[in-house]
Amino acid sequence: MSLAAFFGAAGTGKTTRLMAELERILSSRALADGQRVLAITRMHGARHRLDERLRKGPAKGRFECMTLDRLAWIVAARWRGRAEALQLPRVGELDFDATCELAATLLHDRAVARWLSARFPVVIVDEFQDCRGGRLGIVKALASVAETVVAADEFQDLAADGASPSVEWVRGEITPTELSRVYRTNDTNLLGAATAIRSAKALVAGWGTFSLAIARNKDVAASFIAKQICWARSRGKEVVLLAPTGPAKSRFVREALSRVAAKPIKDAKKKGVEYGPYSIEWERSADDSETHLREALAIPGNGVVTLSDLDRAKGVPGHEELKHWAERRRSLKGQLTFSATELRDAIARATQQHRAHARPGRRLRAMTIHQAKNREFDQVIVLWPFEVQNDPERARRLLYNAVTRAKEKALVIVQDPKEERLAKAPFA
Repeated sequence: MSLAAFFGAAGTGKTTRLMAELERILSSRALADGQRVLAITRMHGARHRLDERLRKGPAKGRFECMTLDRLAWIVAARWRGRAEALQLPRVGELDFDATCELAATLLHDRAVARWLSARFPVVIVDEFQDCRGGRLGIVKALASVAETVVAADEFQDLAADGASPSVEWVRGEITPTELSRVYRTNDTNLLGAATAIRSAKALVAGWGTFSLAIARNKDVAASFIAKQICWARSRGKEVVLLAPTGPAKSRFVREALSRVAAKPIKDAKKKGVEYGPYSIEWERSADDSETHLREALAIPGNGVVTLSDLDRAKGVPGHEELKHWAERRRSLKGQLTFSATELRDAIARATQQHRAHARPGRRLRAMTIHQAKNREFDQVIVLWPFEVQNDPERARRLLYNAVTRAKEKALVIVQDPKEERLAKAPFA
């Protein structure tokens, strides 16, 4: 087994160390013709960031960067015959967990492992703490045949209550390099807040680059949000709003965003000064994106859609990818109509492709903390409603992930009508 690992908190330079280790490996062993570095992550946010680093790094022009789900699909599709010979269960293209399990099983077959390692003799894995089940199985198989380097922080695993299975596996195999110095920001307020959250210590309300604000109601919350947006935009900074749950599940989040968008908010201390209104676009989840595209198509009762009918969803994320799929079917098979069953799978693929490759502009955005994982923003506004999992460990992990998305400034607005939540860590 050839395995190296870098563990550390958010912003400690794990990806930078991945690049340095990759440079060291490539300087000691040149890639042969046709060989490339394989870079994999669990989520697209991390993949975008890793791809950008690789384009400027030692593997420039000689790498492939993809999610583990994509790699699993490639392995399963390429070795479909071997899977049938081994009597492994067939899985649907969009059953990502099952596809990863299948790929992990196939990669333990010597022929399959040799095929992949011949093409990718060096593998790097970012945000490894998010890997479990079949995805962890894939990395284990890769580490047995290729030089593999991983980076992780188990505290950023939002799916776990305690130890991350991937981190525990690494610790059982090797001694990882532990990173402690934070490079993302040198702001003592942000660093202190992150350390306090991680250490289960109480946070202190105040103002600065890290701030806590009490919101007795939606209007107070909206005022804080609007002022922060105005301040950030006046300095040309990107600002993103994060929340542990979306507007569909939290009345406080929904009403605060609506108030910010409805009309200007007057400054009580500065006569004539107003903030907003600001329309904040909520970033949809994968399931919500599929539903949005499906509803925009308005599939008729007979379930049959023509090529021209697809333009009913023009402008909706995923429409271009869906239209490209349909045009290929028309070109290759002469197909001009599509059934609801065909469209169901095609819509899922189209929205996945759009989410994988779309690059957001500078519009005002809001998203769940889960959706913000592995991403970085100049400034973040964290809206913390009552609808947070009643589990102190999970809540701390959520808040930590939210605050550490900020490079320059973080404002946490806590729904607290009785002004008593801040005394509990973290805001029970």
